[in-house]
Amino acid sequence: MKAGADYKTVFKRALRILARRDHAKNELKTKLASKTQDIEIVDKVLDKLEENGYLDDRAFAVKYLRYRSELGFGPKKIFSEMKNKGIDEQNIQESFDKFDSSWVELAKHVFQKKFGGIKDVEKNSKDHEKRIRFLAHRGFSYNDIKVVLGEHSL
Repeated sequence: MKAGADYKTVFKRALRILARRDHAKNELKTKLASKTQDIEIVDKVLDKLEENGYLDDRAFAVKYLRYRSELGFGPKKIFSEMKNKGIDEQNIQESFDKFDSSWVELAKHVFQKKFGGIKDVEKNSKDHEKRIRFLAHRGFSYNDIKVVLGEHSL
């Protein structure tokens, strides 16, 4: 799109982007704004998309949380990613409130997929810290990690 892109062009581009995958409003705004200099048109397009139900940050947050958790990421990392996508904290919190899976069970599954059985873990080995870092990097809380590794303190 050129600098003088009109409403119809921006709207079609937004629909093409949304056809590939859902986006947060701020994420889509950034993509559209990079192709045109008229922010007013971008804002009008985004408002129309919201009005027609094509763009919904609340629904996006719920879907994104489910998608990333199924890939084995924990709540801290997912929360951070959502904030970076421009989703407001209220929508993020609502999505976490609706989340019905156990973070501990998810952490156990991720751990077993990466390292095998939990009972094989030696508490004094160098690998112990590596396992803690792996789960922490995935975004799990230290309390969840302690439960997974069967410890009372780290």
